[in-house]
Amino acid sequence: MQFNTYKFNRMELAGSISDIGVMLPLMIAMITINGLNPASVLFMVGLLYIISGIYYKIPVPVQPFKVVAAVAIAEGAEIITPGVISAAGLLMGFFLLFIAVTGLVNQISILFPRPVVRGIQFGLGLILLIKAVEFIIKPQSGALLNINFNIIIGIVGLIILLIFLNNKKIPGAIAVVAFGIAATLLYLSFYGAGIQIPVFQTPQLPTPVMPTQSDFVTAFLLLVIPQIPLTIGNAVMSTADLSRHYFKEKAEKVTPKALSSTMGIVNIITGAVGGMPMCHGSGGVAANYFFGARTGGSNIIIGGIFILLAFLGSIALILLMLIPYSILGVLLFFVGIELMLMIRDVPGYDDLFVVLVIGGLSITLNMAAGFIIGIILYYFLKKGLVKLWKDKRDVC
Repeated sequence: MQFNTYKFNRMELAGSISDIGVMLPLMIAMITINGLNPASVLFMVGLLYIISGIYYKIPVPVQPFKVVAAVAIAEGAEIITPGVISAAGLLMGFFLLFIAVTGLVNQISILFPRPVVRGIQFGLGLILLIKAVEFIIKPQSGALLNINFNIIIGIVGLIILLIFLNNKKIPGAIAVVAFGIAATLLYLSFYGAGIQIPVFQTPQLPTPVMPTQSDFVTAFLLLVIPQIPLTIGNAVMSTADLSRHYFKEKAEKVTPKALSSTMGIVNIITGAVGGMPMCHGSGGVAANYFFGARTGGSNIIIGGIFILLAFLGSIALILLMLIPYSILGVLLFFVGIELMLMIRDVPGYDDLFVVLVIGGLSITLNMAAGFIIGIILYYFLKKGLVKLWKDKRDVC
């Protein structure tokens, strides 16, 4: 390993923790609601981070599969059991590895013109903005702070982040997360008597999980089918596009085939040990870059932290819960803005219309629907089957 290729400094640390706003709430919920093994979840997240950092040599994020996590949390452990989640990881892993090995992913990439990719990024930015506001102003399940204190922390955190946003000595992400943890500890010292905090349990090792035939059927119908379009659109195509946009020639390894391969291999392992199905994502690329990460060292830093947490048992959840949801919301807010600004290079009214349609459908229906309808609309417009604007001679 060439250490001059990987930097390990406060800017890399700041970038590495900037994407936890998406990761932590879904991770904690799937552990506490669906009964996933914390050691399996944390260890596999850390492993994918480190593998990605070493191979790609630039910050490549790790995130939960959004659809899988959302459905699992909404349906609860009665329907989406650890076995079903493991089956989803295995199915997604084999699918992604298949399209990578066969080269099919390269054929699929042709269906993703720039307006469609920018629309996915714009839609994700809108979703993150909405989620940021929810984290700041609404009570969250499992949060240690009451809603009024959470809002105050969010407002102060926003001010702190603005103050330290371009500070190289004290990066903004580190400053705001440190403030949030300190505020939570201060709050608990005065008002923590009635708060339910997980009881410490001895650390568990990742354990093999054997999904049943019924688990595979449930996973395929409820989790995998709706997840595939979002994974191809955001985790593969959009991640590759944004990596090239930010890191230029340094992102030469971040191709759709490579991204599909790393996700495929790790999700097969994750599914076998009962972890959380994972992907990459353009939101994480924007977050890492915006808050200062420039090398794969950021991945190795955060990956090492997650692997360390994997061996701390339930105390790891307590440590993660010390970060207020409002602080996660502040981080998400800036990432959402950064993603939405990617539409600056979209030329023409037709292409911009496609972007806005995908964004609108992403927040009203879901990103998969926005992606599918956006592609159809794009090709209809290009072939002249749909015409939105009058000719100049028709305008009064």
